[in-house]
Amino acid sequence: MDRFQDCVPNATVPLSADASTSSSPTLRAVRFLTPATATPIFSGDIVTDATLSSAARLFSENYGTWEEHSRNPGKTVKLGARRLREKYLPHPAAESYYATVTVDGDLAGNAFYRRWR
Repeated sequence: MDRFQDCVPNATVPLSADASTSSSPTLRAVRFLTPATATPIFSGDIVTDATLSSAARLFSENYGTWEEHSRNPGKTVKLGARRLREKYLPHPAAESYYATVTVDGDLAGNAFYRRWR
């Protein structure tokens, strides 16, 4: 993931329409120094196992460690492709979607959307 080290927030934008208002909250915007590409949003029933394997690898290599009072203190939190499908893209008839962002062709981020009725 070293190639993403230059992808840093470098701008601040006002959250309200009137930037001159001192009480307007600000939100940090991210501008990638390397071009990022957002892909279309896919329906959950067409997401492949290979795609989920990439998503699982991204999560497992970059997010979270177990707290000291857990069963795996200090170890990296792992999430597999099978669990991603079970929890976030369940039954094909369920309303679920998946979107990705790539940088130089490598998966840099993703989002799952699932609507429960």
